Amino acid sequence: MAITKIQSESMNLADTYAFTGTVTGAGETNAPSFRAYMNGDQTIGSDSTTTIIYNAEEYDTASAYNTSTYTFTVPSGEGGKYIMTMKYLFLGSSDFRQIGYFVVNGGDARGIQIDHDTTDNCLIQVSLFNLSAGDTVKCTARHDQGSNQTLLGNSVFSEFSGFKISS
Repeated sequence: MAITKIQSESMNLADTYAFTGTVTGAGETNAPSFRAYMNGDQTIGSDSTTTIIYNAEEYDTASAYNTSTYTFTVPSGEGGKYIMTMKYLFLGSSDFRQIGYFVVNGGDARGIQIDHDTTDNCLIQVSLFNLSAGDTVKCTARHDQGSNQTLLGNSVFSEFSGFKISS
């Protein structure tokens, strides 16, 4: 006799079940997703907010990241909640303030500020965004060191990545 409907009251949800066939509706695919990084160092002037040049990609599942404008654009039909990560490292500076911003649609910046008194000048920021199709996200950096500072660019020191977590 085949079971056509199982009710949760008759199942022990703590048990492990082996399914044969396809289970649908059990979760998201976490796509679109991308990971971009800086392919070379970048100079950031003091007291100026500058777009970070994440100009190389490791992957981009929906061709939604533009390596020329350094911008992620939510594809058509892919609005929802996204996790975005920004990481960068200033070269050997100390005792200064830096701010990293996610910039949504050219405004609506969400930032984090770090005050430093050591030579560890890495900023890592993770944020959740509710984005609609066509929305754009890019990253900017700012510091108050008093002179130009260098962001180290390679896939280890710099990263802008994101993925969709739900519709």
